[in-house]
Amino acid sequence: MRLPILAALLCTLAAASAGAQDQWNANKGNCQQVLRKGDPKQLDRIGVCTELWEIYRDVSELRPEQKRAVARGFSVLYHLGNGSQKGQASSALQRMGMKALNRDLVLPKQAKAKRKGTRAPVYFDDVSSKRQRQARSLVKKGLKHHKRKKYGKALDLYERAMRADPNYLKAHYNAACAYARMRDAKSAVELLVDIRDRQTRDARRLLIEARRDRDFSPIKRNPKWKAVTGYAEIVLLNGAGAEGTPHVKRLKRQLALANHKPTFVGTDEHARGRPLVWFKPGFEEVAEELRDVVDPEKTALKKITFNTAIDRYDFDVYVVWGMPHRTQLSELPEIKRRRQGGGDDGGPTDPMKAFKEARGNVEDASELAAPPELP
Repeated sequence: MRLPILAALLCTLAAASAGAQDQWNANKGNCQQVLRKGDPKQLDRIGVCTELWEIYRDVSELRPEQKRAVARGFSVLYHLGNGSQKGQASSALQRMGMKALNRDLVLPKQAKAKRKGTRAPVYFDDVSSKRQRQARSLVKKGLKHHKRKKYGKALDLYERAMRADPNYLKAHYNAACAYARMRDAKSAVELLVDIRDRQTRDARRLLIEARRDRDFSPIKRNPKWKAVTGYAEIVLLNGAGAEGTPHVKRLKRQLALANHKPTFVGTDEHARGRPLVWFKPGFEEVAEELRDVVDPEKTALKKITFNTAIDRYDFDVYVVWGMPHRTQLSELPEIKRRRQGGGDDGGPTDPMKAFKEARGNVEDASELAAPPELP
């Protein structure tokens, strides 16, 4: 009687393992590439991928080379992550029977920290606990004025807090928010640059938070603000027809997780044979981050050479999902004839007009055309 029971138990475990593996395949996105690359600049994304790995990934059948491929990402998280991230990374490595790789092996860029074009971290001496408490109390009082839209009074308190404890970055951040509300972009950006130059985990978190903080809405189109926060106005388009719809929905979620939520999501009027990322000059780093999310091996990067301004929007990056069979379909005689004839679906043939007609429904726009003059 025990053999049938044991067989049933093994079948149940196998089914559960297969189900978890299916969930991993459905949710992993570009996690395989992120873990293999182990880029410290993508620490937050490595953390998300490690969490997904621990929830869904079955490691029982992984080959040694597959384990070594992802160990780099886990090791980077182990050395640079916070307490919970360090624990997750350690657990992921232990499940594979491995230890974290040596810090010098996975973080070689630290030895080149003084190369041309990089900034040295800015440090301030620690202040007394009394001054730390004073700074936090001043920020708390400032927030009360901030919520009442009395930004001048709030700013005075934030600046006093900054003098009391220069290491309390929340005071700098709130002061930048107040300046932004007062439409003083220059002062707001200077404070955010100061935060960036600290090069701490809290500094990176605050700059990411700034991308979605409504306090910065009045200066959100400022190029210098975009540069320091890493924010970009992103359009996500489906260039692969019905087959591309689930991929675009997945990308929308993954871009949001990577702190690059698209402003528009819609349809490309052209058939695309591969994923594409168009970007303005100055947004090269953002474009590379997006390529890693979309598909680092198949995605092509292209510089924008056309006018991207539409009404109050001025887009910085276009992410287009494409699949090989779409370009093959576009070469069929009937498709060519319809395209050359300007289309017969009653929709707008002018891409700028199509964008304008869809602008009222930002999040769920379904008929956004491709940007003008795209090859």
